[in-house]
Amino acid sequence: MPRVTLYVAQSLDGYIADASGGVGWLPEPPEGEDFGYGAFWDSVDALAMGRATYDQIRAWDQWLYEGRPTVVYSSRPPDPHPPAGVRFASGDLAEGLAPFAPEAHVWLVGGGDLASQFRDAGLLDAVHLFVVPVLLGSGVRLWREGAGPTGLRLDWAEAHAGGTEMRYTVAR
Repeated sequence: MPRVTLYVAQSLDGYIADASGGVGWLPEPPEGEDFGYGAFWDSVDALAMGRATYDQIRAWDQWLYEGRPTVVYSSRPPDPHPPAGVRFASGDLAEGLAPFAPEAHVWLVGGGDLASQFRDAGLLDAVHLFVVPVLLGSGVRLWREGAGPTGLRLDWAEAHAGGTEMRYTVAR
């Protein structure tokens, strides 16, 4: 089974998007800084994302993830004209990952509901979190409520001008 890492930014109060689904509150990195994104991207072989995240990204001018195979989990009909390398899956999460090599590193792009599903299914191996020092007060939560506890081990942390980057391993 591929190794799955959730890589995401969240507000200090636990939101990954504001009440309208926007991410305009995310800080721009200072010149020459990328908040660890470049090193993470270089480690990624494939991507998994939910349909709402896919639709938001597709509304931009270009597909940002060229060259990386991507599975989009959706209960809706697939996009009739997806970018090269994008496929759609519904149902069992592990089946959606099956075409990826067992040693692949998969970036779970989002969103919060899908991240919670991966956690609940025992398919989430790591969390790479960038906490932005802003309180949104409402919005899209990173984790849905109601699931049991999941233990995490802090592997690394670094403070940046725009927030704190942390890497956790999911305890098994």
